[in-house]
Amino acid sequence: MKKFIYILFSLFIIPFSYSLGNSQIVQERIDDPREKILELSKKKWAWIIDRQMGSLEVLFDEQIISSSPAIRMDKREHLDVIKNGNIRYSQIHILETEVQLVDNISTLLSKVEFNTPGKKELSEVKYVTEVYKKTDNNWKLLFIRINPV
Repeated sequence: MKKFIYILFSLFIIPFSYSLGNSQIVQERIDDPREKILELSKKKWAWIIDRQMGSLEVLFDEQIISSSPAIRMDKREHLDVIKNGNIRYSQIHILETEVQLVDNISTLLSKVEFNTPGKKELSEVKYVTEVYKKTDNNWKLLFIRINPV
């Protein structure tokens, strides 16, 4: 009888309690909205370099405002500039980031190095502000502003 109880305990109770203890760790890692925003921003830069228009179309909110000191664009204008190759980067390095989260709005402040292709590759460091809004369990980019350092 002792052997039966030991087998029952080792087959059901130990694995069940182990899975309960570890399920919280996995959920916390996946559900951290700050990490999600950082990852989404990194993907956005890769999509811009690779001109993955479908992914950018989904990410950009219909009401997005994209601006720099000289230009202000809506969603269609921003996507057209990327699609036509007017924005060309060979590499983008994120140097610093800070994420603020209030309810379903997240602000990401970054210092980013942009490298442009050519015979003589140029490098520029700029400050980037991004605002994301969570709707229907998805984050959408509402605002992006790029300023020189």
